[in-house]
Amino acid sequence: MARQHRGLVSNVDLAKLRVGLQLAQSFLDNGACDTGRSLFRSRSIARAFGEVVKQLLGPGAATTYSPREFLNCISTWDRAFSGGRQHDSQEFLHSLLDALQTECNRVKGKAKYKELKGKGTEEQQADEAWAYAKSWFDSCINDIFGGQLQSTVVCQKCKNVTHCFDPFLDLSIPIPKNVPAASVDIHDCLRAFTETETLDGREQYRCENCKSPCTSTKKLSIYRLPLGKAPRVHTFPSLSCSLVSV
Repeated sequence: MARQHRGLVSNVDLAKLRVGLQLAQSFLDNGACDTGRSLFRSRSIARAFGEVVKQLLGPGAATTYSPREFLNCISTWDRAFSGGRQHDSQEFLHSLLDALQTECNRVKGKAKYKELKGKGTEEQQADEAWAYAKSWFDSCINDIFGGQLQSTVVCQKCKNVTHCFDPFLDLSIPIPKNVPAASVDIHDCLRAFTETETLDGREQYRCENCKSPCTSTKKLSIYRLPLGKAPRVHTFPSLSCSLVSV
C-alpha cells in the first residue's frame, strides 16, 4: 500500500512540474499557508504539503522521506485517494491544487454570487470575469497556476459573436489522432485543443440575436496564461511549456 502511494506521488513530483520551484518557494517562505482559512483543521493539506517541501528541498533536505501524513490528508480531503489504489496522476494533481487553493485562500468570508454583464470589448469581459473569479479564490496557487480560458461562439446565421471566460488551474488537452504517437508533443495537443468545432443538430447554440437555436462554430483559446504571461495566445509553435503536462 505504501509503495503504491509513493509511486503515485512521484508522478507529480516537484521536479516534473514546470512551475514547481515557484510553488515550493512559496511554501519554503511560509507565506503561502499563513493566510488560509482552514489551517486549524486537524489535518491541513497546506501544512502537510509544506512539510513535504521542507523535507525534500529545504535546508538539510532529507535523502529519503515518507509523505505518510500528506497522503493521509489528501485521502481525508478526497476519499477517492484512500485505500491505496492506483489513480491517474492528473486527477491527483487537480485534487491537490483544489485543496491548496481552498486552504491558502486570501479571500476572507464568503464571496457573493452575481451574474456577469458580458458586455463591452473582449478585454472588458475577460477582466470582469477574472476579477469575479478572484473574489472567490485568491492564493499562491492561483498566482502560479491560474489562467483564463476563452470560449468564442459565432452564429452561422447572423454572425453574432459571444464570448465566455472561465478560470483554470489545469487543463485536460487531447492527444491528436492524426499525428503519429511517437512524434506528438504538447504543441500538437494544444492545437487540437483549440481547433474550431461546429455546433449543429442537438448541440445547436441558442443565439441571443436570433432568439433561436442555430448552427454555430465554437473555438477555445487561452486568454491568460499562468504566471502572468502575456494574454491572447492563439498560436503555440513558439510557446514554451507553460502548462502542466502529466
